[in-house]
Amino acid sequence: MKLLCAVFMLLSACSTLGPVPVATGISPIPRARFDGELQLGAMPGYYMSAATVKEPKGAPLAQFSAVIEPGAAVPGLIVGGRIFGPGHDTLADPLLGYRASIGADRRISIAIVGFGSKSSSTEKSASYTMTRGGAEVSGDLRLGVQRPWFEPHINLGLSVTALEASGDYCENPEGYGADCPDPPALPILHHSSASGVYPAVTAGATLLVGHHHESWIHGARALVLIGAGLMPRVMNDVQVGGQPYVSIGLALSISVGAPR
Repeated sequence: MKLLCAVFMLLSACSTLGPVPVATGISPIPRARFDGELQLGAMPGYYMSAATVKEPKGAPLAQFSAVIEPGAAVPGLIVGGRIFGPGHDTLADPLLGYRASIGADRRISIAIVGFGSKSSSTEKSASYTMTRGGAEVSGDLRLGVQRPWFEPHINLGLSVTALEASGDYCENPEGYGADCPDPPALPILHHSSASGVYPAVTAGATLLVGHHHESWIHGARALVLIGAGLMPRVMNDVQVGGQPYVSIGLALSISVGAPR
């Protein structure tokens, strides 16, 4: 995967390249009827560019996703896609998965979703290319009895992302990634690469609103997540292992589809 210089965008003016979300934000709860869900928010993750800086950090990544559940035709199947990342480095993933509820009271639900893409971008003379793919297994637990209007849930997820990237970036005198100088000065670019399989765990809470509507409006969902995992680490242009990080996420979604 490509690497560059830059620290988490909210902490400095450095470049941010190579967004890697570690959660999809998809609900594990099946609808058992034709359903379409639109979601907007931010997912826990990190930038590949952060792998080169002195103090790597996670970052919430802006995301918009759309998922369809065909319903009775193929019970549990979910298909869709998402776009994520900043304006100068917006990526897209197809999403394919399966979800189901456990038990007669449908209190517990589980899902598995696969994703992947190939990307490249340039900012402030730094550039990268990255191929990544992975899967997320998530679970949902309803708190208390089923309610018609407001229903609290808790969530837990595990994702694994395999990636391969390479990139060119500038370094500061300490040997860490930094923004390249503006023209007319010519930047001295360093080249590096990173690859591996990186796990992450997420935990959070969901509030369902009007989730059991009989009409074509299937309700809304508010989601808060915190994620932690390992990301690549590069020092002096060489990959040196994994770096722990923590990140947060927040999203709102609305579902519509076939009435009961």
